[in-house]
Amino acid sequence: MSKAKFNTALIVGAGSGLSASLTRALAKEGIKVALAARTPGDLDALAKETGARAFACDASKRAEVEKLFAEVDAAFGAPDIVMSDMAPNTVGHRQTDHLRIVMLIEAAADFAIEVLKPGGTFITKAFQGGETAEVLRTLKAAFTEVKHVKPKASRQQSSEVYLVATGLRPRG
Repeated sequence: MSKAKFNTALIVGAGSGLSASLTRALAKEGIKVALAARTPGDLDALAKETGARAFACDASKRAEVEKLFAEVDAAFGAPDIVMSDMAPNTVGHRQTDHLRIVMLIEAAADFAIEVLKPGGTFITKAFQGGETAEVLRTLKAAFTEVKHVKPKASRQQSSEVYLVATGLRPRG
């Protein structure tokens, strides 16, 4: 982990892959973790193992996201880290699926900017493509640093990257 001191993290779209590994790493550092998924029962074992708390949320429904943030804020306070590992229901049409992914990234970025503590960090899975230009502009306006990170575990030919935005500027 970095030298920055984080107390709380919210992982939206949590599952058994990367978000589970990140939950374990964060919990090991003493960071309180909130996990959000459409079916939080799937996260019971991970929550028990790490001391995380699971919340139900369909991130495609704004009312559920607002409820999630209110519940997380009440339980832990505003998060220092928001990570989106959300994936849309796909239809098998590449362009349509890509646009659905971009819509989720935009929604996650907007929500993260609303709920993160000043100085906070936002991480989201993305795929290289021109439609991410608008979300990059939004992130660059709200955070002091925004970069693309390609995980070492990701296949070289994969278009999967992560957007990492650090240093949320104070609101207002």
